[in-house]
Amino acid sequence: MMAFVSKQDYQNNLFDLLNAVLPHYTDGDSRLVLGYTGAGYSENIANIEAFARVLWGLAPYLSGGGSNEQLENIYLRGITKGTDPKAPEYWGTPDDYSQLFVEMAAISLGMILAPQKLWDPLSPEAKSNLTAWLGTINDHALWLTNWAFFGVLVNVALLKVGSDRFNQQALDKCLSNINSLYVGDGWYTDAYPYSQFDYYNAFAFHFYGLLYATFMQERDPVQSQQFKERANIFGQQFVYWFDKTGAAVPYGRSLTYRFAEAAFFSACIYAGIEPLPLATMKGIIERHLEYWWQSHMRDFSGILTIGYRYPNLIMAENYNAPGSPLWALKTFLVLGLPDNHPYWSTKAVDFPAFDEIKTLDRAKMIMVNSGDTATLLPAGLYDEPYPLGHYEEKYAKFAYSSKYGFSVRKENVSLALMAPDSDLVFKVGDIFVGRKAPSKVQISNGTITTQWSPFPGIDVTTVITPTLHGHSRRHTIVSWQNCVAYDCGFSHPLEYKNYAAETDNVTAQVRSDLGSCTVYLHDLDGNIEQTEGVIIQAAPNTNLLFPRTSIPAVKFSVREGITNVLTSIITD
Repeated sequence: MMAFVSKQDYQNNLFDLLNAVLPHYTDGDSRLVLGYTGAGYSENIANIEAFARVLWGLAPYLSGGGSNEQLENIYLRGITKGTDPKAPEYWGTPDDYSQLFVEMAAISLGMILAPQKLWDPLSPEAKSNLTAWLGTINDHALWLTNWAFFGVLVNVALLKVGSDRFNQQALDKCLSNINSLYVGDGWYTDAYPYSQFDYYNAFAFHFYGLLYATFMQERDPVQSQQFKERANIFGQQFVYWFDKTGAAVPYGRSLTYRFAEAAFFSACIYAGIEPLPLATMKGIIERHLEYWWQSHMRDFSGILTIGYRYPNLIMAENYNAPGSPLWALKTFLVLGLPDNHPYWSTKAVDFPAFDEIKTLDRAKMIMVNSGDTATLLPAGLYDEPYPLGHYEEKYAKFAYSSKYGFSVRKENVSLALMAPDSDLVFKVGDIFVGRKAPSKVQISNGTITTQWSPFPGIDVTTVITPTLHGHSRRHTIVSWQNCVAYDCGFSHPLEYKNYAAETDNVTAQVRSDLGSCTVYLHDLDGNIEQTEGVIIQAAPNTNLLFPRTSIPAVKFSVREGITNVLTSIITD
Protein backbone atom coordinates (compact mmCIF):
# COMPACT_ATOMS: atom_id res chain seq x y z
CA MET A 1 0.00 0.00 0.00
CA MET A 2 1.26 3.45 -0.88
CA ALA A 3 1.35 5.76 2.11
CA PHE A 4 -0.22 9.23 2.23
CA VAL A 5 0.84 10.71 5.55
CA SER A 6 3.77 13.12 5.22
CA LYS A 7 4.24 15.83 2.64
CA GLN A 8 7.05 13.76 1.19
CA ASP A 9 4.62 10.87 0.73
CA TYR A 10 2.31 13.09 -1.30
CA GLN A 11 5.20 14.42 -3.37
CA ASN A 12 6.52 10.92 -4.07
CA ASN A 13 3.12 9.66 -5.14
CA LEU A 14 2.52 12.69 -7.35
CA PHE A 15 5.77 12.02 -9.16
CA ASP A 16 4.85 8.38 -9.42
CA LEU A 17 2.32 9.73 -11.94
CA LEU A 18 4.30 12.61 -13.43
CA ASN A 19 7.44 10.59 -14.12
CA ALA A 20 5.35 8.19 -16.19
CA VAL A 21 4.37 10.91 -18.67
CA LEU A 22 7.85 12.43 -19.06
CA PRO A 23 8.83 10.42 -22.18
CA HIS A 24 5.70 11.53 -24.02
CA TYR A 25 6.09 15.29 -24.48
CA THR A 26 6.47 16.40 -28.08
CA ASP A 27 9.83 17.61 -29.37
CA GLY A 28 8.88 21.21 -28.72
CA ASP A 29 7.41 20.36 -25.29
CA SER A 30 4.12 22.12 -26.11
CA ARG A 31 2.00 18.99 -26.14
CA LEU A 32 1.75 15.66 -24.35
CA VAL A 33 0.80 12.53 -26.29
CA LEU A 34 -0.61 9.84 -23.99
CA GLY A 35 -2.65 7.76 -26.42
CA TYR A 36 -4.55 7.63 -29.66
CA THR A 37 -8.18 7.19 -28.72
CA GLY A 38 -10.51 9.96 -29.89
CA ALA A 39 -12.63 12.60 -28.21
CA GLY A 40 -15.17 15.18 -29.32
CA TYR A 41 -12.33 17.58 -30.10
CA SER A 42 -9.25 17.19 -32.26
CA GLU A 43 -6.19 15.11 -31.47
CA ASN A 44 -4.21 18.34 -31.40
CA ILE A 45 -6.38 19.82 -28.65
CA ALA A 46 -6.36 16.52 -26.79
CA ASN A 47 -2.55 16.70 -26.63
CA ILE A 48 -2.70 20.32 -25.43
CA GLU A 49 -5.19 19.21 -22.78
CA ALA A 50 -2.81 16.54 -21.48
CA PHE A 51 0.04 19.08 -21.37
CA ALA A 52 -2.02 21.57 -19.35
CA ARG A 53 -3.59 19.14 -16.90
CA VAL A 54 -0.25 18.12 -15.43
CA LEU A 55 -0.23 21.60 -13.90
CA TRP A 56 -3.12 20.72 -11.56
CA GLY A 57 -0.52 18.74 -9.61
CA LEU A 58 2.74 20.39 -10.61
CA ALA A 59 1.71 23.96 -9.75
CA PRO A 60 0.80 23.19 -6.10
CA TYR A 61 3.99 21.14 -5.78
CA LEU A 62 6.13 24.07 -6.98
CA SER A 63 4.15 26.54 -4.86
CA GLY A 64 4.68 24.45 -1.76
CA GLY A 65 8.45 24.55 -2.04
CA GLY A 66 9.06 21.76 -4.52
CA SER A 67 11.49 21.95 -7.40
CA ASN A 68 11.90 19.93 -10.59
CA GLU A 69 14.15 21.57 -13.14
CA GLN A 70 13.23 19.15 -15.93
CA LEU A 71 9.49 19.77 -15.72
CA GLU A 72 9.91 23.48 -15.07
CA ASN A 73 11.91 23.80 -18.29
CA ILE A 74 9.41 21.70 -20.21
CA TYR A 75 6.56 24.00 -19.18
CA LEU A 76 8.46 27.21 -19.82
CA ARG A 77 9.38 26.01 -23.33
CA GLY A 78 5.96 24.52 -24.00
CA ILE A 79 4.03 27.60 -22.93
CA THR A 80 6.38 29.84 -24.89
CA LYS A 81 5.96 27.89 -28.12
CA GLY A 82 2.28 27.11 -27.63
CA THR A 83 1.24 30.74 -27.24
CA ASP A 84 3.43 32.25 -29.98
CA PRO A 85 1.21 32.89 -33.03
CA LYS A 86 4.29 32.82 -35.27
CA ALA A 87 5.54 29.46 -33.99
CA PRO A 88 4.78 26.16 -35.76
CA GLU A 89 3.55 24.76 -32.43
CA TYR A 90 1.05 27.55 -31.71
CA TRP A 91 -1.95 26.19 -29.87
CA GLY A 92 -4.34 28.19 -32.01
CA THR A 93 -6.84 30.96 -31.37
CA PRO A 94 -9.94 29.56 -29.64
CA ASP A 95 -13.47 29.92 -30.97
CA ASP A 96 -16.66 30.09 -28.92
CA TYR A 97 -17.03 27.15 -26.51
CA SER A 98 -13.52 25.87 -27.27
CA GLN A 99 -12.06 23.06 -25.19
CA LEU A 100 -8.95 25.23 -24.93
CA PHE A 101 -10.78 27.42 -22.40
CA VAL A 102 -10.96 24.42 -20.06
CA GLU A 103 -7.21 23.98 -20.20
CA MET A 104 -6.54 27.68 -19.67
CA ALA A 105 -7.65 27.16 -16.07
CA ALA A 106 -4.70 24.89 -15.27
CA ILE A 107 -2.21 27.24 -16.91
CA SER A 108 -3.73 30.13 -14.96
CA LEU A 109 -3.34 28.18 -11.74
CA GLY A 110 0.35 27.77 -12.50
CA MET A 111 0.74 31.52 -12.98
CA ILE A 112 -1.08 32.24 -9.72
CA LEU A 113 0.49 29.59 -7.49
CA ALA A 114 4.03 29.43 -8.82
CA PRO A 115 4.86 32.67 -10.66
CA GLN A 116 8.50 32.39 -9.67
CA LYS A 117 8.72 29.12 -11.60
CA LEU A 118 6.15 29.43 -14.38
CA TRP A 119 5.86 33.18 -15.07
CA ASP A 120 8.88 35.20 -13.98
CA PRO A 121 11.43 33.24 -16.12
CA LEU A 122 9.44 33.87 -19.33
CA SER A 123 10.77 36.49 -21.73
CA PRO A 124 8.79 39.73 -22.15
CA GLU A 125 7.60 38.52 -25.55
CA ALA A 126 6.50 35.15 -24.14
CA LYS A 127 4.63 36.88 -21.33
CA SER A 128 2.84 39.09 -23.82
CA ASN A 129 1.92 36.12 -26.01
CA LEU A 130 0.68 34.09 -23.05
CA THR A 131 -1.54 36.82 -21.64
CA ALA A 132 -2.88 37.63 -25.12
CA TRP A 133 -3.77 33.97 -25.67
CA LEU A 134 -5.42 33.68 -22.27
CA GLY A 135 -7.25 36.94 -22.81
CA THR A 136 -9.13 35.49 -25.78
CA ILE A 137 -11.48 33.84 -23.28
CA ASN A 138 -12.98 37.27 -22.65
CA ASP A 139 -13.94 37.62 -26.32
CA HIS A 140 -15.81 34.33 -26.70
CA ALA A 141 -18.87 32.53 -25.41
CA LEU A 142 -18.63 30.00 -22.60
CA TRP A 143 -21.23 27.40 -21.69
CA LEU A 144 -23.50 28.56 -18.87
CA THR A 145 -22.15 25.84 -16.60
CA ASN A 146 -19.12 25.40 -14.37
CA TRP A 147 -17.23 26.69 -17.44
CA ALA A 148 -17.88 30.21 -16.15
CA PHE A 149 -15.14 29.53 -13.61
CA PHE A 150 -12.57 29.21 -16.41
CA GLY A 151 -13.17 32.87 -17.23
CA VAL A 152 -12.82 33.63 -13.53
CA LEU A 153 -9.50 31.83 -13.07
CA VAL A 154 -8.00 33.28 -16.25
CA ASN A 155 -8.85 36.83 -15.21
CA VAL A 156 -7.55 36.28 -11.70
CA ALA A 157 -4.26 35.10 -13.22
CA LEU A 158 -4.13 38.10 -15.55
CA LEU A 159 -4.79 40.38 -12.59
CA LYS A 160 -2.11 38.76 -10.43
CA VAL A 161 0.61 39.17 -13.07
CA GLY A 162 -0.41 42.75 -13.79
CA SER A 163 -1.55 42.19 -17.35
CA ASP A 164 -3.59 44.78 -19.22
CA ARG A 165 -5.56 41.82 -20.60
CA PHE A 166 -7.37 41.57 -17.27
CA ASN A 167 -11.04 42.38 -17.82
CA GLN A 168 -13.08 43.26 -14.74
CA GLN A 169 -16.31 43.35 -16.72
CA ALA A 170 -15.75 39.83 -18.06
CA LEU A 171 -14.84 38.63 -14.55
CA ASP A 172 -18.01 40.14 -13.11
CA LYS A 173 -20.13 38.51 -15.82
CA CYS A 174 -18.62 35.10 -15.08
CA LEU A 175 -19.22 35.51 -11.35
CA SER A 176 -22.79 36.59 -12.02
CA ASN A 177 -23.35 33.49 -14.15
CA ILE A 178 -21.93 31.28 -11.42
CA ASN A 179 -24.17 32.84 -8.80
CA SER A 180 -27.17 32.32 -11.07
CA LEU A 181 -26.46 28.59 -10.97
CA TYR A 182 -26.49 28.41 -7.18
CA VAL A 183 -29.73 26.80 -5.97
CA GLY A 184 -29.08 26.92 -2.23
CA ASP A 185 -28.05 24.65 0.62
CA GLY A 186 -24.55 24.33 -0.80
CA TRP A 187 -25.58 23.06 -4.25
CA TYR A 188 -25.13 24.40 -7.77
CA THR A 189 -27.03 23.34 -10.86
CA ASP A 190 -24.79 22.73 -13.87
CA ALA A 191 -26.47 24.10 -17.04
CA TYR A 192 -29.73 25.31 -15.54
CA PRO A 193 -32.46 24.11 -15.88
CA TYR A 194 -30.94 20.88 -17.17
CA SER A 195 -28.94 19.55 -14.31
CA GLN A 196 -27.66 16.56 -12.49
CA PHE A 197 -26.28 17.03 -8.99
CA ASP A 198 -23.02 15.16 -9.12
CA TYR A 199 -19.27 15.50 -8.51
CA TYR A 200 -19.16 18.74 -10.51
CA ASN A 201 -20.43 20.45 -7.37
CA ALA A 202 -17.39 19.15 -5.50
CA PHE A 203 -14.46 19.14 -7.91
CA ALA A 204 -15.59 22.09 -10.05
CA PHE A 205 -17.92 24.68 -8.51
CA HIS A 206 -16.68 24.53 -4.94
CA PHE A 207 -13.08 23.73 -5.85
CA TYR A 208 -12.79 26.78 -8.08
CA GLY A 209 -14.84 28.92 -5.73
CA LEU A 210 -12.44 28.21 -2.89
CA LEU A 211 -9.47 29.03 -5.11
CA TYR A 212 -11.11 32.37 -5.87
CA ALA A 213 -11.78 32.95 -2.18
CA THR A 214 -8.12 32.33 -1.41
CA PHE A 215 -6.64 34.49 -4.16
CA MET A 216 -9.20 37.34 -4.08
CA GLN A 217 -10.04 37.66 -0.40
CA GLU A 218 -8.66 41.18 -0.11
CA ARG A 219 -9.97 42.52 -3.43
CA ASP A 220 -13.40 40.86 -3.28
CA PRO A 221 -14.17 39.87 0.34
CA VAL A 222 -17.94 39.60 -0.17
CA GLN A 223 -17.87 37.04 -2.99
CA SER A 224 -14.96 35.22 -1.36
CA GLN A 225 -16.87 34.83 1.89
CA GLN A 226 -19.92 33.65 -0.01
CA PHE A 227 -17.95 30.90 -1.72
CA LYS A 228 -16.58 29.78 1.65
CA GLU A 229 -20.00 29.74 3.29
CA ARG A 230 -21.47 27.68 0.47
CA ALA A 231 -18.60 25.19 0.68
CA ASN A 232 -19.04 24.82 4.44
CA ILE A 233 -22.69 23.88 3.96
CA PHE A 234 -21.91 21.51 1.10
CA GLY A 235 -19.09 19.70 2.90
CA GLN A 236 -21.34 18.57 5.73
CA GLN A 237 -23.46 16.75 3.13
CA PHE A 238 -20.75 15.60 0.75
CA VAL A 239 -19.07 13.51 3.45
CA TYR A 240 -21.91 11.00 3.04
CA TRP A 241 -20.58 10.12 -0.42
CA PHE A 242 -17.50 8.38 1.06
CA ASP A 243 -17.11 5.21 3.08
CA LYS A 244 -14.49 4.29 5.65
CA THR A 245 -12.41 2.27 3.13
CA GLY A 246 -11.69 5.49 1.23
CA ALA A 247 -14.03 4.68 -1.65
CA ALA A 248 -16.54 7.23 -2.90
CA VAL A 249 -19.84 6.42 -4.58
CA PRO A 250 -19.33 6.19 -8.34
CA TYR A 251 -22.20 8.28 -9.69
CA GLY A 252 -22.68 10.57 -12.63
CA ARG A 253 -20.35 11.68 -15.38
CA SER A 254 -16.61 12.38 -15.51
CA LEU A 255 -15.75 9.47 -13.25
CA THR A 256 -12.54 8.97 -15.20
CA TYR A 257 -11.22 11.86 -13.07
CA ARG A 258 -11.16 9.31 -10.25
CA PHE A 259 -9.48 10.69 -7.11
CA ALA A 260 -10.59 14.21 -7.99
CA GLU A 261 -13.62 13.02 -6.00
CA ALA A 262 -11.78 14.16 -2.87
CA ALA A 263 -10.39 17.40 -4.33
CA PHE A 264 -13.11 19.37 -2.56
CA PHE A 265 -11.59 18.58 0.82
CA SER A 266 -8.12 19.56 -0.42
CA ALA A 267 -9.57 22.91 -1.51
CA CYS A 268 -11.23 23.41 1.88
CA ILE A 269 -7.94 22.87 3.67
CA TYR A 270 -6.09 25.11 1.23
CA ALA A 271 -8.67 27.87 1.71
CA GLY A 272 -8.60 27.51 5.49
CA ILE A 273 -12.19 26.41 6.09
CA GLU A 274 -13.40 23.40 8.06
CA PRO A 275 -16.82 22.04 7.13
CA LEU A 276 -15.43 19.01 8.97
CA PRO A 277 -12.54 18.96 11.45
CA LEU A 278 -9.11 19.07 9.82
CA ALA A 279 -8.20 15.58 11.06
CA THR A 280 -11.44 14.20 9.60
CA MET A 281 -10.80 15.76 6.20
CA LYS A 282 -7.23 14.50 6.24
CA GLY A 283 -8.50 11.01 6.96
CA ILE A 284 -10.93 11.15 4.02
CA ILE A 285 -8.21 12.37 1.64
CA GLU A 286 -5.60 9.86 2.80
CA ARG A 287 -7.90 6.84 2.69
CA HIS A 288 -9.28 7.95 -0.67
CA LEU A 289 -5.84 8.28 -2.26
CA GLU A 290 -4.72 4.97 -0.77
CA TYR A 291 -7.86 3.35 -2.20
CA TRP A 292 -7.00 4.61 -5.66
CA TRP A 293 -3.31 3.73 -5.44
CA GLN A 294 -4.38 0.11 -4.84
CA SER A 295 -6.48 0.09 -8.04
CA HIS A 296 -5.65 -0.69 -11.65
CA MET A 297 -6.20 2.90 -12.76
CA ARG A 298 -2.83 3.02 -14.56
CA ASP A 299 -1.39 1.08 -17.48
CA PHE A 300 1.84 -0.88 -17.21
CA SER A 301 3.91 2.23 -17.89
CA GLY A 302 2.22 4.03 -15.00
CA ILE A 303 0.00 6.40 -17.02
CA LEU A 304 -3.54 7.09 -15.85
CA THR A 305 -6.02 5.48 -18.23
CA ILE A 306 -9.54 6.32 -19.33
CA GLY A 307 -11.79 4.29 -17.05
CA TYR A 308 -12.51 4.00 -13.36
CA ARG A 309 -11.18 1.20 -11.18
CA TYR A 310 -9.52 -0.31 -14.27
CA PRO A 311 -9.07 0.84 -17.92
CA ASN A 312 -12.50 1.04 -19.53
CA LEU A 313 -13.47 2.95 -22.66
CA ILE A 314 -17.07 1.73 -22.51
CA MET A 315 -17.96 4.10 -19.67
CA ALA A 316 -16.26 7.16 -21.19
CA GLU A 317 -17.90 10.40 -22.25
CA ASN A 318 -17.18 11.99 -25.61
CA TYR A 319 -14.88 14.54 -23.93
CA ASN A 320 -12.59 11.89 -22.41
CA ALA A 321 -9.29 12.06 -24.30
CA PRO A 322 -6.15 10.14 -23.24
CA GLY A 323 -4.92 13.02 -21.07
CA SER A 324 -8.28 13.87 -19.52
CA PRO A 325 -7.80 11.69 -16.40
CA LEU A 326 -5.00 14.03 -15.27
CA TRP A 327 -7.78 16.25 -13.89
CA ALA A 328 -7.50 13.90 -10.91
CA LEU A 329 -4.36 15.78 -9.87
CA LYS A 330 -6.56 18.51 -8.39
CA THR A 331 -6.54 16.59 -5.10
CA PHE A 332 -2.82 17.35 -4.82
CA LEU A 333 -3.68 21.01 -4.15
CA VAL A 334 -2.65 20.32 -0.54
CA LEU A 335 0.95 20.22 -1.75
CA GLY A 336 0.67 24.00 -2.00
CA LEU A 337 0.49 24.16 1.79
CA PRO A 338 3.72 25.20 3.53
CA ASP A 339 5.76 22.60 5.38
CA ASN A 340 4.64 23.95 8.75
CA HIS A 341 0.91 23.85 7.95
CA PRO A 342 -1.04 21.85 10.56
CA TYR A 343 -2.24 19.46 7.86
CA TRP A 344 1.15 17.76 7.74
CA SER A 345 1.39 17.23 11.51
CA THR A 346 -2.27 16.42 12.17
CA LYS A 347 -3.04 12.76 12.70
CA ALA A 348 -5.86 11.55 10.46
CA VAL A 349 -8.87 10.20 12.33
CA ASP A 350 -11.27 7.42 11.48
CA PHE A 351 -14.38 7.95 9.44
CA PRO A 352 -16.88 10.13 11.34
CA ALA A 353 -20.11 8.85 12.84
CA PHE A 354 -23.32 10.47 11.60
CA ASP A 355 -26.92 9.67 10.75
CA GLU A 356 -26.87 6.55 8.62
CA ILE A 357 -29.79 7.73 6.48
CA LYS A 358 -29.65 11.33 5.27
CA THR A 359 -31.92 13.14 2.82
CA LEU A 360 -30.10 15.71 0.71
CA ASP A 361 -33.19 17.65 -0.29
CA ARG A 362 -31.62 20.18 -2.64
CA ALA A 363 -29.68 17.48 -4.48
CA LYS A 364 -32.82 15.33 -4.71
CA MET A 365 -31.26 12.20 -3.27
CA ILE A 366 -31.10 10.08 -0.12
CA MET A 367 -27.79 8.80 1.22
CA VAL A 368 -27.42 5.60 3.24
CA ASN A 369 -24.01 5.32 4.86
CA SER A 370 -23.19 2.47 7.22
CA GLY A 371 -19.51 3.36 7.26
CA ASP A 372 -18.62 0.19 5.37
CA THR A 373 -20.65 1.25 2.34
CA ALA A 374 -22.05 4.51 1.01
CA THR A 375 -25.21 4.17 -1.09
CA LEU A 376 -26.76 6.99 -3.10
CA LEU A 377 -30.46 6.81 -3.97
CA PRO A 378 -31.19 9.49 -6.59
CA ALA A 379 -34.49 10.86 -7.81
CA GLY A 380 -33.39 9.93 -11.30
CA LEU A 381 -32.22 11.36 -14.58
CA TYR A 382 -33.28 14.74 -15.85
CA ASP A 383 -33.69 15.43 -19.53
CA GLU A 384 -30.37 16.66 -20.93
CA PRO A 385 -30.07 18.71 -24.12
CA TYR A 386 -26.49 17.55 -24.67
CA PRO A 387 -26.21 13.85 -23.82
CA LEU A 388 -22.60 12.87 -23.33
CA GLY A 389 -22.78 9.09 -23.05
CA HIS A 390 -24.52 6.55 -20.82
CA TYR A 391 -26.59 9.16 -18.98
CA GLU A 392 -29.32 6.68 -18.06
CA GLU A 393 -26.83 4.36 -16.41
CA LYS A 394 -24.95 7.17 -14.67
CA TYR A 395 -28.00 8.96 -13.23
CA ALA A 396 -31.20 6.90 -13.55
CA LYS A 397 -30.50 3.71 -11.61
CA PHE A 398 -32.33 3.19 -8.33
CA ALA A 399 -29.12 3.01 -6.26
CA TYR A 400 -25.37 3.56 -6.53
CA SER A 401 -22.91 1.86 -4.17
CA SER A 402 -19.33 2.61 -3.13
CA LYS A 403 -18.82 -1.15 -2.67
CA TYR A 404 -20.49 -2.54 -5.80
CA GLY A 405 -20.28 0.36 -8.25
CA PHE A 406 -22.61 0.36 -11.23
CA SER A 407 -22.63 -0.90 -14.80
CA VAL A 408 -22.94 0.70 -18.23
CA ARG A 409 -24.53 -1.11 -21.14
CA LYS A 410 -23.00 -2.27 -24.39
CA GLU A 411 -26.35 -2.85 -26.07
CA ASN A 412 -29.95 -3.50 -25.06
CA VAL A 413 -30.56 -6.66 -27.09
CA SER A 414 -29.77 -8.99 -24.18
CA LEU A 415 -29.62 -8.80 -20.40
CA ALA A 416 -25.93 -9.66 -20.46
CA LEU A 417 -25.07 -6.76 -22.76
CA MET A 418 -27.41 -4.38 -20.95
CA ALA A 419 -25.94 -5.27 -17.52
CA PRO A 420 -28.98 -3.73 -15.76
CA ASP A 421 -27.87 -3.58 -12.14
CA SER A 422 -30.10 -1.52 -9.79
CA ASP A 423 -32.74 -1.15 -12.46
CA LEU A 424 -36.21 -2.39 -13.39
CA VAL A 425 -36.05 -3.51 -17.00
CA PHE A 426 -38.76 -4.70 -19.36
CA LYS A 427 -38.42 -6.97 -22.35
CA VAL A 428 -40.48 -5.44 -25.12
CA GLY A 429 -40.20 -7.36 -28.35
CA ASP A 430 -36.52 -8.09 -28.86
CA ILE A 431 -35.11 -5.27 -26.73
CA PHE A 432 -34.70 -4.48 -23.05
CA VAL A 433 -35.61 -1.06 -21.69
CA GLY A 434 -35.14 0.39 -18.21
CA ARG A 435 -35.63 3.47 -16.10
CA LYS A 436 -35.41 6.81 -17.89
CA ALA A 437 -36.01 10.44 -16.97
CA PRO A 438 -38.97 10.66 -14.57
CA SER A 439 -41.97 12.78 -15.43
CA LYS A 440 -42.57 13.50 -11.74
CA VAL A 441 -40.43 13.31 -8.60
CA GLN A 442 -41.30 13.62 -4.93
CA ILE A 443 -39.06 13.17 -1.90
CA SER A 444 -40.86 13.12 1.44
CA ASN A 445 -40.85 11.21 4.71
CA GLY A 446 -37.63 9.46 3.80
CA THR A 447 -38.90 8.03 0.50
CA ILE A 448 -38.40 8.84 -3.18
CA THR A 449 -41.38 8.55 -5.52
CA THR A 450 -40.87 8.78 -9.29
CA GLN A 451 -43.18 8.39 -12.22
CA TRP A 452 -41.46 7.19 -15.36
CA SER A 453 -42.00 5.35 -18.63
CA PRO A 454 -39.43 2.94 -20.07
CA PHE A 455 -41.43 2.53 -23.29
CA PRO A 456 -44.62 3.97 -24.80
CA GLY A 457 -47.55 2.11 -23.30
CA ILE A 458 -45.77 1.22 -20.04
CA ASP A 459 -45.99 3.65 -17.11
CA VAL A 460 -44.37 3.00 -13.74
CA THR A 461 -44.64 4.63 -10.34
CA THR A 462 -41.76 3.59 -8.08
CA VAL A 463 -41.46 4.31 -4.37
CA ILE A 464 -37.96 3.80 -2.93
CA THR A 465 -37.63 3.42 0.85
CA PRO A 466 -34.10 3.12 2.25
CA THR A 467 -33.19 0.84 5.15
CA LEU A 468 -29.94 0.41 7.04
CA HIS A 469 -29.10 -2.67 4.96
CA GLY A 470 -30.59 -1.93 1.57
CA HIS A 471 -33.83 -0.50 0.30
CA SER A 472 -37.27 -1.50 -0.94
CA ARG A 473 -38.89 -0.65 -4.27
CA ARG A 474 -42.63 -0.62 -4.67
CA HIS A 475 -43.61 -0.56 -8.35
CA THR A 476 -47.07 0.11 -9.71
CA ILE A 477 -46.93 -0.78 -13.40
CA VAL A 478 -49.66 0.22 -15.82
CA SER A 479 -49.13 -1.54 -19.13
CA TRP A 480 -51.04 -1.69 -22.40
CA GLN A 481 -49.39 -4.99 -23.29
CA ASN A 482 -48.13 -8.25 -21.87
CA CYS A 483 -44.40 -8.38 -21.27
CA VAL A 484 -41.74 -9.56 -18.84
CA ALA A 485 -39.85 -7.47 -16.26
CA TYR A 486 -36.67 -7.96 -14.24
CA ASP A 487 -36.00 -6.16 -10.96
CA CYS A 488 -32.23 -6.17 -10.47
CA GLY A 489 -29.86 -5.79 -7.55
CA PHE A 490 -26.22 -4.71 -7.42
CA SER A 491 -23.46 -6.19 -9.56
CA HIS A 492 -21.08 -8.59 -7.84
CA PRO A 493 -17.54 -9.54 -8.93
CA LEU A 494 -17.29 -13.12 -10.18
CA GLU A 495 -13.66 -13.52 -9.14
CA TYR A 496 -14.08 -12.56 -5.48
CA LYS A 497 -13.15 -15.20 -2.90
CA ASN A 498 -15.96 -17.62 -1.93
CA TYR A 499 -18.30 -16.37 -4.64
CA ALA A 500 -21.65 -18.16 -4.71
CA ALA A 501 -25.10 -17.56 -6.19
CA GLU A 502 -28.52 -18.96 -5.34
CA THR A 503 -32.02 -18.56 -6.72
CA ASP A 504 -35.57 -19.75 -6.15
CA ASN A 505 -38.86 -18.64 -7.65
CA VAL A 506 -38.96 -15.26 -5.83
CA THR A 507 -35.34 -14.73 -4.71
CA ALA A 508 -31.87 -14.26 -6.18
CA GLN A 509 -28.69 -13.83 -4.18
CA VAL A 510 -24.99 -13.41 -4.91
CA ARG A 511 -22.44 -13.38 -2.13
CA SER A 512 -18.71 -13.57 -1.49
CA ASP A 513 -16.19 -12.29 1.01
CA LEU A 514 -16.94 -8.82 -0.39
CA GLY A 515 -20.54 -8.97 0.82
CA SER A 516 -23.91 -10.05 -0.49
CA CYS A 517 -26.93 -8.77 -2.36
CA THR A 518 -30.31 -10.44 -2.11
CA VAL A 519 -33.32 -9.55 -4.27
CA TYR A 520 -36.71 -10.69 -2.95
CA LEU A 521 -39.97 -10.12 -4.84
CA HIS A 522 -43.40 -9.77 -3.20
CA ASP A 523 -46.49 -10.16 -5.40
CA LEU A 524 -48.73 -7.58 -3.77
CA ASP A 525 -51.88 -8.49 -5.72
CA GLY A 526 -51.33 -12.23 -5.79
CA ASN A 527 -51.99 -12.46 -9.52
CA ILE A 528 -48.53 -12.64 -11.11
CA GLU A 529 -48.46 -15.87 -13.07
CA GLN A 530 -44.71 -16.31 -13.32
CA THR A 531 -41.79 -15.32 -11.08
CA GLU A 532 -38.25 -16.60 -11.20
CA GLY A 533 -34.98 -15.68 -9.52
CA VAL A 534 -32.18 -15.31 -12.06
CA ILE A 535 -28.48 -14.53 -12.05
CA ILE A 536 -27.51 -12.32 -14.99
CA GLN A 537 -23.96 -12.91 -16.21
CA ALA A 538 -23.08 -9.38 -17.29
CA ALA A 539 -20.93 -8.75 -20.34
CA PRO A 540 -17.28 -8.10 -19.41
CA ASN A 541 -16.12 -4.55 -18.68
CA THR A 542 -19.59 -3.17 -18.05
CA ASN A 543 -19.17 -2.58 -14.30
CA LEU A 544 -16.91 0.32 -13.30
CA LEU A 545 -15.26 -1.49 -10.37
CA PHE A 546 -14.98 -5.09 -11.56
CA PRO A 547 -14.32 -6.40 -15.10
CA ARG A 548 -16.53 -9.49 -14.68
CA THR A 549 -19.74 -9.46 -12.67
CA SER A 550 -23.09 -11.13 -12.13
CA ILE A 551 -26.34 -9.44 -11.16
CA PRO A 552 -29.10 -11.00 -9.03
CA ALA A 553 -32.61 -10.31 -10.33
CA VAL A 554 -36.17 -11.55 -10.09
CA LYS A 555 -38.13 -12.02 -13.31
CA PHE A 556 -41.91 -11.61 -13.30
CA SER A 557 -44.75 -11.37 -15.77
CA VAL A 558 -46.48 -8.08 -16.51
CA ARG A 559 -50.03 -8.39 -17.85
CA GLU A 560 -52.09 -5.79 -19.59
CA GLY A 561 -53.53 -3.58 -16.85
CA ILE A 562 -52.02 -2.93 -13.42
CA THR A 563 -49.28 -4.94 -11.73
CA ASN A 564 -48.11 -4.21 -8.17
CA VAL A 565 -44.87 -5.62 -6.79
CA LEU A 566 -42.60 -4.88 -3.84
CA THR A 567 -38.93 -5.75 -4.18
CA SER A 568 -36.56 -5.88 -1.23
CA ILE A 569 -32.87 -5.28 -1.97
CA ILE A 570 -30.81 -6.45 0.99
CA THR A 571 -27.05 -5.91 1.10
CA ASP A 572 -24.19 -6.19 3.53
